[in-house]
Amino acid sequence: MVDIYNQFKDFKAFEITFTENGKNKKIICTVRSIENDSIIIIANNQQNKDVFAHVNDDLKLYIYTESGVYSSSSKVLQADIGILNTEYKIAYPTNSKHSQRREFFRADMQIEYTAKITPKDENEPVTMLEGKTKNICGRGMCFVSTQEIPENYDFIRVNLKFKEKEISPLASLVYSKPYIGMDNTQRYIHAFVFNNISQRDIDFIVKKCFLHQLELRKQSKL
Repeated sequence: MVDIYNQFKDFKAFEITFTENGKNKKIICTVRSIENDSIIIIANNQQNKDVFAHVNDDLKLYIYTESGVYSSSSKVLQADIGILNTEYKIAYPTNSKHSQRREFFRADMQIEYTAKITPKDENEPVTMLEGKTKNICGRGMCFVSTQEIPENYDFIRVNLKFKEKEISPLASLVYSKPYIGMDNTQRYIHAFVFNNISQRDIDFIVKKCFLHQLELRKQSKL
C-alpha cells in the first residue's frame, strides 16, 4: 500500500471530495499539521465558494503530482467553520493508492499568464508574476519563475491569455520545487490547481491541449 504521508508532507494543496444530499462536492485544502492519527487541514471559504464538509462525512483525498494521482479515504472528525477559513481535523488517510493516469492530459504549452498573489496581511505587498506556462491542463498549470510564492497568501488569481479569450480562475499552490538554472540562477517550478474554474473553461483548455498535441504529431510526420 502507498504511504501517502510523504505526499502530504511535500505538497501544499490537495483536493477532498464528499457527497452532500446526493451531490458530489469538492474542496481544495492545505495541510496545517500532521498528528499521529489525524491531519489538521485548512480550507479557504472564498476559494471554495462556501462549500463545507461536516463531522462524520466520508472523504476521498486526491493529490495531483507529476508522477500521477495519489488517492486515499478519510473521515471528518472535527470542523471549525470560520469567517475566512475552515479548519478540519480528519482521520489519518487509509486505502492509499497511486495511479499514473491523470484525469486530464497535460500539454507542454506556453501560454502567457499573470498571477496576482494577495497576502493575508493587508500591510504586506501584493506579489505579481508574469510569464509563460511550462505546461497546462484542465485542472491546473505549471510555470518556472525566479521568485518564490509567499507562504502566507490569502488567494491567488491567475489570468491565462489564450488567443481566443482570457481565463481568470482562482488557484492554489500545489508545490514549489527549487533548482539551479543553466545560468546558475535559483529558479522554482511552481504548480497550481484551479479552484473555481467553470466547466466551459475546462473544456476549452482540454480542447486546446488536444489540438496542440495533434499539431505536434502532424509536425513529426513531415
